Amino acid sequence: MIKPLMLSLIMLLGSLSIGCSSETGSADAATGQLNVKTAKVDNERERRVISNGYDTLFGAVSNNNMAKIEEIISESEASNNGLDYRQTALVIASYLGSVDIAEQLLKTGARVDGVSRKGKFNPLMAAALNDQLPMIQYLLENSADINYVTSSNRFPLGVAVRKNNVELCRYLLENGARISPQGQKDSDAFFVAAEAGVIDAAQVFLDSGIDINAAYRDQNALHYALKKQQTKMAQFLLGKDIEVNPPQRYVRTSALIQAAILGDTDLFEKILAKTKDVNFKDDDGFTALMRASANGYPEIVSALVERKPDMEVKDKRFQRTAIVYAGHNGHAGVLQVLLGSEDKQNGISAHSLSFALVEAIKGSHVEAVKVLVEAGADLNESDIGGGRPLFIANRTMRNRARNAQGRQGDESVRKAIEDAKQIYELLDKADPAT
Repeated sequence: MIKPLMLSLIMLLGSLSIGCSSETGSADAATGQLNVKTAKVDNERERRVISNGYDTLFGAVSNNNMAKIEEIISESEASNNGLDYRQTALVIASYLGSVDIAEQLLKTGARVDGVSRKGKFNPLMAAALNDQLPMIQYLLENSADINYVTSSNRFPLGVAVRKNNVELCRYLLENGARISPQGQKDSDAFFVAAEAGVIDAAQVFLDSGIDINAAYRDQNALHYALKKQQTKMAQFLLGKDIEVNPPQRYVRTSALIQAAILGDTDLFEKILAKTKDVNFKDDDGFTALMRASANGYPEIVSALVERKPDMEVKDKRFQRTAIVYAGHNGHAGVLQVLLGSEDKQNGISAHSLSFALVEAIKGSHVEAVKVLVEAGADLNESDIGGGRPLFIANRTMRNRARNAQGRQGDESVRKAIEDAKQIYELLDKADPAT
């Protein structure tokens, strides 16, 4: 049985994610396997040697037991390629910073860039993960590939970025590390820094001369920061005058839409000031106004309304406009902003107004219903499914009453019935003849 320390190291190294999403193909199954002896042995013998608990090479490495390591190497003739474990012995030694053990393993045939069958790290990455600079220096002196990329899209500089180890980032760059080891991919270390919100590392890359507007499939570092809700990183990049309007040939999204989803008003206004097209639609057909309205951000909606956006843009799936989404989610404050300008409804159609009312009724959003009724929503206008406000209200009342049977003590049921009653009274008062 492997000691707890050994087991925890294997789990740690096997589970951590260091790169961004990968588009690379799978590596050859034999690539990066660690060979203690070059002589080949059958798999059954490998399994027997590896499964011997404390007598395995793994256990000896984790315990820094040089005598045991030499004993295993001299007696077993086994090829330890990580058959039953996530990591090779050299990966573990590198993580622990055991230079003397690494030296012995390399002398007996270990591959300096070896990655086990189940592993996702090579020795250099493992050393970077644990800030083992002497080990990193040793591995590089022994021809470790500083730009090695595993099949799971991990690479040494990406590890250093995630660790926010600025000095290690500088060291790796000075020794030949490339920010984009595979060419311009989403694994670019600058994009990794943006996603992780590691401002210091991003500054190191900018100091090295990287183009701040470098993009992969139309997305630059600002997009990566916004997608991961890294507001401080986004503010940092905007302060460096990053482009907010890159060409959109592949991915239908924009910094403005992502900021509208995020909901940070100050950040949004900075991006809005640099945005050319406020009516740009994402893959789902949403504009920034629709996203902000759906999420309930009245201040962001107010900033957008000043730019005179198209109020009648509909999403692809539900054919809802911004005001319909506000009604659907019960955002009364957003509704007041959308309906409160000097030209009243800002180009909102009577159909959208009534559609929003129907959605608010379905959700039992009393305050939203009140705002829409006061704005003059037509109680006889149907939504896209043919439902009229009073009909929907009646049906809602009946459903609430039916659900209440046998649940009289349920406070949520009582509240739902009361909400439905208030909504019906609001509609009846607005048009008692209907």
